[in-house]
Amino acid sequence: MKKSLLLTTALCATLAASATDYAPTNWQFANMSTGSAESVFIEEGASLFWGLNAPFTKWYTNGANGGIAVSFGHGENTPGMTNNYTLMTEEQKAQFTEFYKSVSIVDGGEENLMCLIGPNATVEGTTYPGAQKSPDVGALTMFWISGDNIPLNSYYRLTFEYRVVAAGDYPSGIQFQIGNGSWNGIDEGGDNPLNKDPYKMSGYRTVDVPVYQAYPDIWYKTCIDIYVRDTKDQANPALPLGIKMNIIGSFPTSMFLFRQPKLEQIDTPNADYVNKGLNTTKSDFNDNPSSGVSELAAGNDVIVVAANGNISVIDANAPVEVYNMAGAKVASVAAPATVETISLDMNGVFVVKVGDKVQKVIL
Repeated sequence: MKKSLLLTTALCATLAASATDYAPTNWQFANMSTGSAESVFIEEGASLFWGLNAPFTKWYTNGANGGIAVSFGHGENTPGMTNNYTLMTEEQKAQFTEFYKSVSIVDGGEENLMCLIGPNATVEGTTYPGAQKSPDVGALTMFWISGDNIPLNSYYRLTFEYRVVAAGDYPSGIQFQIGNGSWNGIDEGGDNPLNKDPYKMSGYRTVDVPVYQAYPDIWYKTCIDIYVRDTKDQANPALPLGIKMNIIGSFPTSMFLFRQPKLEQIDTPNADYVNKGLNTTKSDFNDNPSSGVSELAAGNDVIVVAANGNISVIDANAPVEVYNMAGAKVASVAAPATVETISLDMNGVFVVKVGDKVQKVIL
């Protein structure tokens, strides 16, 4: 597959060393231990509607922690649904807990990553490990909630790096919406030049980024420059920010890997990261990415995930061999795919060897 890395190296230019990153604690996957990602989710933020129950500030007292809230999007007119966690039944709450436990922090080589696997995810006819897949929760939307400690009336650059191994094409596969609890507080106000952005919508920003099955080894790097203003609205203040990541279409059949996002204060916005030019098409994605979206080399080492009698190996660059603790080879794959799943009909501790990488797993 032809790569266009040379054409895109200038995108999301590195900020000065003095730039402050206001990404909250619970976005910092690189600093987390491998295993369950349950701790990054804001329990009280759960919603069975398309949106959340604002204001976000009521969910935690230490705003610097932030985190991720999720909605299952059954619709406001569906009987028995609510966007208020305290009004949910124990069965409904248990569905969210089951989802949180299905998301993992995995070893990505250079840094740990967050891994989310849809309930119907497959690759080349092979299913992913059952215990690691998400339950079927409906129309999943993720809300990345910032802390409430960032200075207002300032410019920020939001950077997301993520990878999608998908079973189909989704031209509007990921939609970002950025705003506060009332989807306000962004871009408008004062002498801010972003007022002239034709794609701002009543104080929030919308950006679409596609997902294509043909590029399973591509990391998307999306940069969005925003201006966070003081709305003077005590009912729904400008902070914390909510970054709504709509993955409704692509979620059930895809595997998502996320690097640690950034929310960096900047002096001047880059026009390429302001407008809705982040949209792109399948024909130009690989050779001429749109402004603000770039391709990156995989940048991670071999990822090994084990659960429910299965061992999944991602990005194997050499034959995969599995040994028991007695040193006997119990399974092997000579020419692994991007994601290779090995099913074992035995329990215990095993050693997975891929080239020079050796990792111990427990089934």
